[in-house]
Amino acid sequence: MCEFSNICGLTGDGVLSFMHCLIVEAEERRTNLRLREEQDAAYRAALEADQARERQREEEGERLEREAAEA
Repeated sequence: MCEFSNICGLTGDGVLSFMHCLIVEAEERRTNLRLREEQDAAYRAALEADQARERQREEEGERLEREAAEA
């Protein structure tokens, strides 16, 4: 990880190296954020699908109970 306190006293190539380090760290943060967002979206989609299946099961059970009671 780049240390901001180290920028004092850097010249030329040192500043470029420090800036490169900052850019790489920012790219890593963006990549990690994007991965987290993708994982969250996949989790939400799976959760919604599970909830929909559970609702269907419950509705089917209620329908079968009504039909049995009517018979």
